[in-house]
Amino acid sequence: MDETSTATPTSRPGNEDPADQWDTLNAMLVRSKSAARGYVPVPNIFVQKPRGEVAPDDDRGSLLAQLVKRSDLRGLHTYLLANALITSGDGPDGWSTSYPLQTWARAVGVTESASGASVGSAMSKVFKRLQGHDLIRRTRHGKDRSVRITLLRPDGSGDAYSRNSRAESDRYFKVPIALWDRDANWLGKLSLPALAMLLVLLHEKPGWVELPAERFPQWYGWSADTTSRGLEALEAHGIVEMHGHYRAAPLAPDGRTWVNAYRLTGDFSRDSS
Repeated sequence: MDETSTATPTSRPGNEDPADQWDTLNAMLVRSKSAARGYVPVPNIFVQKPRGEVAPDDDRGSLLAQLVKRSDLRGLHTYLLANALITSGDGPDGWSTSYPLQTWARAVGVTESASGASVGSAMSKVFKRLQGHDLIRRTRHGKDRSVRITLLRPDGSGDAYSRNSRAESDRYFKVPIALWDRDANWLGKLSLPALAMLLVLLHEKPGWVELPAERFPQWYGWSADTTSRGLEALEAHGIVEMHGHYRAAPLAPDGRTWVNAYRLTGDFSRDSS
């Protein structure tokens, strides 16, 4: 050491607190490169079946509607995270990734409501529900028995996942990485109706969109009440803005009708799309 050095001996390192949910999410998103990309691609068909695949009067609701009807917010969180973490088809099982079961549980917040052995059991139940919808396949591998999650085609067919086709049913929309932001805490703030309606607005074309609640049972597969509650929550959180206006209606008593249009703003604005 240089005789003029003023460096002092370093102190012995102390124990650090365990990583929390947000530390884990951030590490996962950085590893998958989704954090750098800034968005997560989610298949359109997860939200709504294409017109060409259903009869004109049939319900176009898809697997998102099944999660909404079953009030499975944690299942939706897990499925969206899987899409964020699985970014290519080069995994051992194609579109797949692996983490220990406890790591998955911490990332989706299971450890906040369960402890000990019940953590693994609760997380396994979430995966089992997603498997029941044919959204994922789950396997164990490696010495640590990590859980490998493989995406399946999100139409309930159980077919292999693909993101290369130009077919309408293989197109996707972009979920901003802000959904997993620690400071904003959208995962904690958004109810299931609110998150479902956020996905609908991201799935729709950018700009103002008319979303008549009474049409949602046929368009997206859930009730008008769920639609209204979701939109109201998004407005309260400053994620959407609403604009009401009259539109010509030749068969209405006064020749026009009042409609509401919605547009994403704030962290989820699509003005630059």
